Amino acid sequence: MYTLDQVRCFIAVAEELHFGRAAERLHMTQPPLSRQIQRLEREIEFKVFERTSSGVSLTPAGTSFLVESYRLLDRVDTAPRKAKLIAEGRIGLIRIGYTAVSGYNVLGHLLTCIRKHLPDVQVELTEQVTSSQIESLQNHSIDLGLARPPFDGEGIISQPIYTDNMAVVIPKGHPLGQHRDNVSLDEISKYPMVMFSPKDAEYFHDLLTRELGISAKQGKFQVTDAATIVGLVAQDHGIAIVPSSTKVLGRSDVEYLNIPALADIAVELHAIWHTDSSNPVLQHIPEIMSDFSTQSLDD
Repeated sequence: MYTLDQVRCFIAVAEELHFGRAAERLHMTQPPLSRQIQRLEREIEFKVFERTSSGVSLTPAGTSFLVESYRLLDRVDTAPRKAKLIAEGRIGLIRIGYTAVSGYNVLGHLLTCIRKHLPDVQVELTEQVTSSQIESLQNHSIDLGLARPPFDGEGIISQPIYTDNMAVVIPKGHPLGQHRDNVSLDEISKYPMVMFSPKDAEYFHDLLTRELGISAKQGKFQVTDAATIVGLVAQDHGIAIVPSSTKVLGRSDVEYLNIPALADIAVELHAIWHTDSSNPVLQHIPEIMSDFSTQSLDD
């Protein structure tokens, strides 16, 4: 098998078309250089140079081999640099799981910060409820999650990154809209509701039933995704209490009421990852999150 030293010698002679000048360029004498070329030709089993009394020229096969030799040395030279960038987490892939609501505004800002700090890192996105994200982090099918507490899985690290408010969403023209922001929970209890699922949207379901005292029996439907809830409200299937960030859906067929009973209710979104993750990109999470915390998600 030919060696990289032989390839470098070949390139020098091919560019100089003179063994003496090539030897001087390589800081060696001409006889060892000639032996390197001879060994190369024996290994590859074809002549790369035509040797005449007037000088040296490339054979057609040698011309083709020169192109491939440049590519070979380029790969050899760039391989350590690329591997170093991968080890530093500046090249690679980060797989992110996110809840549907976080996709409305938080996810886009996070991706902006990732692109700013790690422009050569690819991102793979998967919409998942929190429980699925925990499972995916533990089996290492995602690297980072955007999820709602609590996080019961072993080895899960979490950092709060965004706090949202809750609001009542009603169909356009609904009677509650006449009172606007003075609606009470007692008044809300008179109407059927579209509720969050107790299984796949546990965080929001518990918030409504435990903290606000909304009866699960009031729920006409149980839904996982807030966008679907807003859509059902628009079609007059009930009213709902949803994160205020769903306003970015921009629907003209619903109204939002910021009622007093919800003024002190805040919902948290956390970035979560696993202590056993081997993805080098995660070492940059602190700087990304620090930058993210300075972003205005209302822009």
